[in-house]
Amino acid sequence: MRPPLSPEASWTALAATLPDDPESYLRALADLMDCGELDLAEAGYRAGLARFPPNVMMASRYARIPERRRDWAEAISRWQDVRARFPNNRLAQQALAAALVRAGQAEAAETLLAELLAPFLDGNASFADPGVRRLMIDHARLATNRGDLAAAHRRWQDLLRQLPDDTAVQHGWRELQALEDPMAADVAPPMAGVEPSAHAALMARFEGLGGTCEFGLVQRNFGAEPLGLFRWVTLSAGNLHLALEDRMVGIGEPEFTRLSLSSAREFNTSDTRYGLAMHTFIKDVGQDRDVLIAQLQRRMRFLRDKLLEDLAAGEKIFLYRCRRDRRAEDATPVATALRAFNPANILLVVKMATPADPAHAVRWVAPGVLNGNIRDGRKQPVGTGWAVDFEAWLQTCRQAVALVGGGK
Repeated sequence: MRPPLSPEASWTALAATLPDDPESYLRALADLMDCGELDLAEAGYRAGLARFPPNVMMASRYARIPERRRDWAEAISRWQDVRARFPNNRLAQQALAAALVRAGQAEAAETLLAELLAPFLDGNASFADPGVRRLMIDHARLATNRGDLAAAHRRWQDLLRQLPDDTAVQHGWRELQALEDPMAADVAPPMAGVEPSAHAALMARFEGLGGTCEFGLVQRNFGAEPLGLFRWVTLSAGNLHLALEDRMVGIGEPEFTRLSLSSAREFNTSDTRYGLAMHTFIKDVGQDRDVLIAQLQRRMRFLRDKLLEDLAAGEKIFLYRCRRDRRAEDATPVATALRAFNPANILLVVKMATPADPAHAVRWVAPGVLNGNIRDGRKQPVGTGWAVDFEAWLQTCRQAVALVGGGK
């Protein structure tokens, strides 16, 4: 067997095959990125900067490489270089601010965003400009992450007045409310007069019970941002069953709640009783952790009580997304626990489809239990993002609602 080529030899062999025009050159390197060949792609972008100057796309793609590696110091350095070369490029400005946030340099990020937004903060901001919109959302989210709730409140309120039907703004406002006052978080924000889309209304019929975070992404894609205890939770069916049987006693209480920091510098919470792990979407920017954990515990308790009310009402379809290592049958005891709250409760179990087990239509498999089947939304290699089949999810939810409406 021929030994593998060294990185230098691999690049030499690749370089001889790359196109001479920058557009085709960039497409070839994008294919390498998609295959996870970061070292070769990085060498290609570095060579391209010398071969095709000046090219803002080449410089930007080169700056994206350390982001993929979570090397935020190097990402900041490269984005600063892009901004120096192309001072009017808004993508570089936004990306630099984002890298500063992820590196924990909140003060530098605040200073940069304030500088970039200064021309637009006189009441004449062009909210129709997507670049300005993105900067203003980042500015508001940074205040939330820093724990400066007064500034965050002002910024999100300004965005709500200008962009009442923007789902990212709605989500940011509701997340802030959950930190400021959990009891206010379930109240519709000032844009309540705007009718949700048909897809958003459909997704709001469901309450995610965890398994994976995939259904939370589905709801967000279709414009639904419900507050739910288990929406962003990794949780086994067995532990979900125990939590429901115990009426979730202890969730959000200080003795059972832990705060941790992911490799992406996002705070996560976990519960030691039921083994759940929950995203917060709050970045580490040097905020007071004691204050943050108290806010998050209060939010978890509010969401726990809200879920208990929804379980008693029996009006939602509760959805559990099976994980890769679980069968749909493992969620059957969950349905029994749900119906103990209200006999009208319905559980939709969505398992992972495989090539040997193709997707099928939603069907009743037991009283109060529906089964669906959708392929795994996670790309390979792990850590490169999600490839969610949104159309399959949409059809699955439509079928479930139709079946529930037609009786059990």
